[in-house]
Amino acid sequence: MQADAFKQPNLEDFYVMEIWIQIHSIPAALRTNEMIHKIGARFGKLIWIDSIRENAWNDVLPIRVGIDIRTPLRKELKLNLKGTIRTYEVKYEKIPMYCFSCGLLGHPKLTCPNPPLDGKDLVGPELRVNMAKIKPWQSRLEREEDGDLWQALRTKFDREVVTSRMQIEEAEQRKRMRMIVWLQ
Repeated sequence: MQADAFKQPNLEDFYVMEIWIQIHSIPAALRTNEMIHKIGARFGKLIWIDSIRENAWNDVLPIRVGIDIRTPLRKELKLNLKGTIRTYEVKYEKIPMYCFSCGLLGHPKLTCPNPPLDGKDLVGPELRVNMAKIKPWQSRLEREEDGDLWQALRTKFDREVVTSRMQIEEAEQRKRMRMIVWLQ
């Protein structure tokens, strides 16, 4: 959350963290603006809908929400659709350290102050998105936040320049070969 110099700080603001959440296997029929806002409200305050990836031909709905760090992370989203309960997998992008036992951010399982009585973990490592699978052009907003946008653009430009140079060199080599054949 952005700090506002003219606003009186509220203690509640210190317990909210903005994070990208991916909801998997969401059908296109549920990707209406109204439904996305309802889904975002289940996690906290909806901050942003990544329209670049949201409109993609995949089954992942990426949203940025302000979550209350005092509540456990959710590994699934349950929606009641016409009397049928549907469950959708939830993953978190670039999530900081979290506890598998209690699902809270900020500490590992080994130092959990409130381990479950039954000994079963509430969540696991599957909540974390493998960021290597996300393509650089899927979300410009995300790249700008990380400062990777310019690096990605430079890499793309360098690749295009190298390709152009290679094409020119190949064309010149073919031209030389034609000259050699013609001179013989």
